[in-house]
Amino acid sequence: MNNDQLIPGLPKNIAHEYILRIPYNHLSKAAFVCKGWKVEIELPEFLKHRKAASYSQSIIVMVEARVNGNQDCQSAKYPPTPVYGLTVYEPKTGIWSELPPIPGLSNRLTMFCRRVLGRIWWGGHDDDKNALKSVIAYDITKDEWIPLPDMAQERDQCKVIFHRGKLHVIGGYCTELQGGFEGSVEAFDFSTWKWDQVKEDYFGANMCPKACVAGDNGKLYMYWASDVATLDKDTLKIVAQLLAELGDVTYMTTRQEKLMVIGSSNFGVSHLAYMLDFINYTWTKVESPKEYSGYVQSSSYLGI
Repeated sequence: MNNDQLIPGLPKNIAHEYILRIPYNHLSKAAFVCKGWKVEIELPEFLKHRKAASYSQSIIVMVEARVNGNQDCQSAKYPPTPVYGLTVYEPKTGIWSELPPIPGLSNRLTMFCRRVLGRIWWGGHDDDKNALKSVIAYDITKDEWIPLPDMAQERDQCKVIFHRGKLHVIGGYCTELQGGFEGSVEAFDFSTWKWDQVKEDYFGANMCPKACVAGDNGKLYMYWASDVATLDKDTLKIVAQLLAELGDVTYMTTRQEKLMVIGSSNFGVSHLAYMLDFINYTWTKVESPKEYSGYVQSSSYLGI
């Protein structure tokens, strides 16, 4: 094969078009077809070209408790200890699947998950509930894990948002203060590959940071009592009422012009997912198999 040919007998522009159409979950394998494909797929412009050609795929990655589809947790005297994994949901197709476990960290419960700059970022605590300072990223096109420098302090049950060009890790608590949420934040600067100085009282003390999620429109969304509210330039506005089925909200995430809310009506029942449309503020139920109805610890929207 000619070194300039991506596919034998085809012009480069047609071969390039073919590679752009490869489903996201096959990109890491496609990179091993030949050196030319690997170079093409790992180019910084590759994902931009996919998006411009309308071939990019939207997925939501969730840290979710695994559920045995044949087991009735409500009737069990002692519910099983949850085992967490990485779940992938494709909004367009409605397909649910799983990602492979983090190598060497199978006992870690991931307490946050966020997409930034084409990668998905995780952090958490170990199997003994010791809060960690570490953060790790998964590059889906290269199928590899990338560690970050440690944060200044331990953060269990924290929240991560991408705001003003930086990765913000908000709130959480250290190992010694189980459940004692604090309002500080650490921001990671990608240009220097370093963490900025810790900022205190960013989100308010003793408030669970899961209540907040950043939208693509620059606004912050949160569940406030029995409503969904938006915070724009320090102005709080109620935009929709939560459904009764979502009385106990476990997590929220945004994707384009929609807000995905996951929760349950009571403790011990299956979790449900709904989409709130930001245009007309109407709710739409997301259908999911029973094995993907567990408690969601964190999640992130990713366009590939």
